[in-house]
Amino acid sequence: MLEKLEQMLASGKDSALLRFSIGSEHFKHGDPAAAAAHLRKAVALDPKYAAAWKLLGKANQRRVPRARLPMPGHKVSLWPKPMATSRRRGK
Repeated sequence: MLEKLEQMLASGKDSALLRFSIGSEHFKHGDPAAAAAHLRKAVALDPKYAAAWKLLGKANQRRVPRARLPMPGHKVSLWPKPMATSRRRGK
């Protein structure tokens, strides 16, 4: 499945849905860094894509080891903008 999606991307068919699909497949296969790269592109193409924001947050959580997170009280955003996007979409 992943190979077919990446072939579509290589042929010039870029879209938020395609990037989300590729990111989702990478995430399922245990590659959160590759997933995050495609999901960042998905939300750049469609900033209101709530599912892409949600999966991007999950991919970022898996990429950042808990030991490297800041101490409580320090701000860090592993979930950039998804909550506001979800509220606008009514989810």
